[in-house]
Parts: sequence; structure tokens; C-alpha cells
Amino acid sequence: DVEIKIEVSESRSLSVNVFLVMTQQEFTHVFSISEKQVNLSRLRDQFLQLEQELGYSIRGFQYNDNDIWEIEAMGYLEELESIKEKLFKLKENEKSDDKYIIAAKVSRISKDADKLGGNERISGMLEEYMYRKKMVAEVISQVDFDKDSLVKTLQKIESSESTFIKSKNASVVQNKVDQLYDLHLKALSNTTSYLIERFIDYKGLSEDWFKDYRAAKSIMKMADKTLEEEKFSEFRRQVYSISHLLKDVRAELNKDFKGTGIG
Repeated sequence: DVEIKIEVSESRSLSVNVFLVMTQQEFTHVFSISEKQVNLSRLRDQFLQLEQELGYSIRGFQYNDNDIWEIEAMGYLEELESIKEKLFKLKENEKSDDKYIIAAKVSRISKDADKLGGNERISGMLEEYMYRKKMVAEVISQVDFDKDSLVKTLQKIESSESTFIKSKNASVVQNKVDQLYDLHLKALSNTTSYLIERFIDYKGLSEDWFKDYRAAKSIMKMADKTLEEEKFSEFRRQVYSISHLLKDVRAELNKDFKGTGIG
């Protein structure tokens, strides 16, 4: 037998008492409905992710001439930006209600943004997901390095497919599209023909493009030799190293790569 006692106080606190007759054990817990826990670090991460997603959405609407959706998304972004300064000035131990107010606003904007464009937008995003998935699978089938790892990453994305398709949640679908985009770039950067193309591009760049042009030139000289000798694995590391010396970090071929390729 189990005895359960539930009480709600005038301050809306919920008290639950559970007594197990056979073992004579008693458990009590109080839940405060008004009590909220806001982790500032997590809230800032959510804010930055939502800010980025809205930026992507606006560019997508501009590309497809969806003026109404673009205006709505820009409105959400402006509202989000209006609380940015206050959010990033807040301290974890601050006693004010500002962080609760901001958390509620971020949550509300996120939900509203997810509904933007309705089923039509979701359908378009799912079409893009399917297209990107097919394209990534084709590239992975032709890679020269880390094929097993890339296949496993694609399978992991696909494993939750039925769930996120049914959810019709724009943020979730966009996240999967972004994962496929990143995987596509990673697959390309493990393909020798693509690496050769990038290497030729890097050799044609001026000194202003690099953080350390002297180091880049040194690695390029070694890469020329390893390419001539068809040491493709070593050549790949050297091309990665050159990409890491570019001032534009978005051009890095493999952000997980560590090392200089020198020596």
C-alpha cells in the first residue's frame, strides 16, 4: 500500500508526501510553482543560436522573395536585439527579475519564429533536408579519407529523421539541415580532388589573406612536393594547415584539426 498526500498552499506551493506502508518509508518534497531557475550561460547560448537562426531565415526569405516572412523575421530579430545588451551585462548572482523577463521573451520569440511561414515553410525546409542528405551521401561515397566516420555521422543524423519530420519544428529541422551542410563540407575536405582545388586557390591568394604568410608559403612548398610524390594523406594535413592560417576562419577546412604541418 502507498499513501499519498498532496497539499497546495495559499502561495501556490505544492507539497507532496508519499508513505510506503510495507517499508515504513516516507518521502516529502515541496514544489514552488513561482520558482524558476535560469542559467545565464545557457540562456546566452540560446539567445545567440536564435539570433543566428533568424539571420539565416531572413537571408533565405530574401533569396526566395518571401517579403512578408522576411518582414516578420526582421521584427523578431529587432525585438531580440533590443534585449541583447542587458542580457550580456547581467551577473549570475543578480537579484533582479531581469533574467526571468529576458528568458521568457527569448522563449516566446523562439516559439513565434518557429511558426513563421507555417506548413509551407516547413515543407520547403524538409525538401532542402532531403536534397542535402542525398548530396552528402553522394560525396561521402567518393571520399578518400575517414569514410567510416563520415558514414556514421550521416547515419546518426538520419536516425532521428522520423521524429523531427513529425515534429514540424522549424528550429529542429533547420538544425538538421545545418548539420548536413557541415558534414558536406567535412566530406569534401576529405576528398583529394577537392583538396587539390583548394590548394590551387590558396596559392593564388595574396599575402593579406593570411595571418602568417611566411608560414603559409613554407607549407605550400612542402605540399607541392608531397602532391608530386602522391603522398595524399600528408598533403591533406598540409592543406588543412594552410587553411588554418587564413584570416577568415570560415574558410578553415577542418576546425578539429590541430597542428601546423611543418616539420
